[in-house]
Amino acid sequence: MLIQLENRHIIRRSYTRLGGIWAATVAFCVYLLVLPSLASAVATDVAVQNGDEQVTLSWKIPPDGTGIAGYRLYQRRQGTELAFNVKPYFLVKDLLLDTTLTVKGLVNGEQYLFSIKAYDITGKELGTVTATGYPGADQGERPAMPKDIYGAEGDNRISLFWGKNTQRNILGWEIFRRCTTDTSYKRYARVPRVAHFKSGKNAEVSNSFIAPGYFRDDKATNNDICMYRVRTVASSGKSSELTQPVGLRATPYSPPTPDEVLVLYNKNRDGSEDLARYYAEKRSIPTAQIFGISTGRRFSYHDDLQKPLIQFLLKNNLAGRIKYIVPCYGVPVAADGRALDSKLTDLFDRYTWGGEGWEPPTLTSDNSGILTAPMASIL
Repeated sequence: MLIQLENRHIIRRSYTRLGGIWAATVAFCVYLLVLPSLASAVATDVAVQNGDEQVTLSWKIPPDGTGIAGYRLYQRRQGTELAFNVKPYFLVKDLLLDTTLTVKGLVNGEQYLFSIKAYDITGKELGTVTATGYPGADQGERPAMPKDIYGAEGDNRISLFWGKNTQRNILGWEIFRRCTTDTSYKRYARVPRVAHFKSGKNAEVSNSFIAPGYFRDDKATNNDICMYRVRTVASSGKSSELTQPVGLRATPYSPPTPDEVLVLYNKNRDGSEDLARYYAEKRSIPTAQIFGISTGRRFSYHDDLQKPLIQFLLKNNLAGRIKYIVPCYGVPVAADGRALDSKLTDLFDRYTWGGEGWEPPTLTSDNSGILTAPMASIL
């Protein structure tokens, strides 16, 4: 099984015009999130206050809400908690007529979806209001600088990746670029932390998710060396320090070289390592690019493979260089209800959302050379 991790499988992201407003993100990243009262029949003034590993939700009973006997708060399940035989939402608490609740034990840097359901004296549901929370650590004086930044070189394109930010009130990131003919760094693009897309037959459903730390420069020119720096921007307007420059050069497509292949084997399966080393030897793959995973009784993609593999690639300066992953005999073929090859394609959160009903906007370039996208396409 040969798994390809080329740039063409990586999603385009939405970028806003510099000097404009990050309207797609601001509404979701401010410290106090006040949602429009779209369902005024059951609740008004719905607000979410994001905290450290917690969010506090509050609302008001509408003036015409005399038939409301109470509220139930539901939370949507995350990631591997979702399954075919499990309801997507679970009850957090029946609040009766209380209109505020702090939900604790959340993971900083994640998105949480909540439903506030009103019911009458018989228990019948009267309506629902939804809210979104983004718990995070306090920023202190300024947001944290992006970590674990690296790049991948493609054909007339460059991809940048960086680690997840777990602070709250993060607006997004600014990309600075300097190429061979430039005399200084130019602020090149803005990347929102929260991406928005529409789904449904008629695009009637609005969705959002915390996008991975990723930027793709489709305006790169083959064989031209460009330096990139990234900084984090908070909703307050404060920004982090710039990262150290990352130098990259777009190159025409060519078949993979041995230096671009990683071989996986299972430490707990007899013969797996021998097969991996034999495969690497016959194809002149460096032994430093043979990686073993340990699997327990129940294989966890995140704990047993993704997390240690990411650390391995970053530590050995292989991140961005590996284009093909070859799982050898003994490596599980599936994990968390998905085929392992599809999960490996998502490695480093390189999501491919094309099948989810969202087509990313086509990037253009304004007169200053800054990547832009129509604002209507990212709201």
